[in-house]
Order: sequence, then structure tokens, then C-alpha cells
Amino acid sequence: MEKNSEKIRFCAKRRWAENKEAMSAYNKRYMKLNPEKMRLYNSRRDRFMSALSRSRSQSKFKGYTPCTATIKEIAVAFTGFCQNPGCGVPESECTRKLALDHDHKTGKFRGWLCGRCNSALGLLKDSTDTIFGLAVYVEQSDSNDLCTHERANG
Repeated sequence: MEKNSEKIRFCAKRRWAENKEAMSAYNKRYMKLNPEKMRLYNSRRDRFMSALSRSRSQSKFKGYTPCTATIKEIAVAFTGFCQNPGCGVPESECTRKLALDHDHKTGKFRGWLCGRCNSALGLLKDSTDTIFGLAVYVEQSDSNDLCTHERANG
């Protein structure tokens, strides 16, 4: 697949070089006739660029491996919802924009999280043992409350 995308890129560059004036005129005409599409395209592109840039600079500052994803990868993964299966809150209900999440050791992009899920994951230091341990703790606590309540009413 990588070879095909390189071939497409090469052909597009050659076509641009051969028809520079005509393609430039077409692009200007398209942008003028479709201002809303261009505004949406630019705002989304800028949003992903700024999220990736912010993530990379914060990672370097904190001593983590920066996110290795491309803007295209994070844009494709963006659904507008927290990607934690237990949450799934839409961005419109969040107080902040969804956060770009990546593995701090490998730099691999994982998805988009709401502020609460991203903060919780950070506080737990991405430890699956701690996360599962807390889930078990909460389940046990819930079942203990039920037993105590039944005994009191029984």
C-alpha cells in the first residue's frame, strides 16, 4: 500500500508541474465557489494539527515519547465521541475538546478521550493492573453494599 501511495503522490506532482496554471485556477475557483467547505476543511485540519503539535510539545516537556501518528491518522480516528467504551460521551457534552491519547512509552496513537477519561488514565499512569484492580474493587464494593442492604431489610 505504501508503494501505491508513493506512486499516486509522484503522479500528482508531475500532473501539477505540467498543468500548474490550469490547476491553480481550478483550485482558486473551487475555493471561491465553496467557502463553507473550505472553512470546515481548514478548521478541522487546523484542529488536528494543533492537537498533534500540542501533544508532541507536552510529551517532550514531560519526558515522554511524542505521538508518532500523522494528521491523517488522527483525523480518520476522530468520531466526535470519547473512545473509551465505558464512556462514549459526545464532545458537545464535554467542557473541553476531546484529547489526543497516545502511549507515553511507544508514542503510538490510541484514540480520542474526553477530559475525565484522559485525566483518569494519566493519574493511573496507564497501568492496566491498577485500572483492573480498581474495577474489581468497585464491583466488590457494590456487591457488599447490596448484601448489607438485604441483611438490614431481611
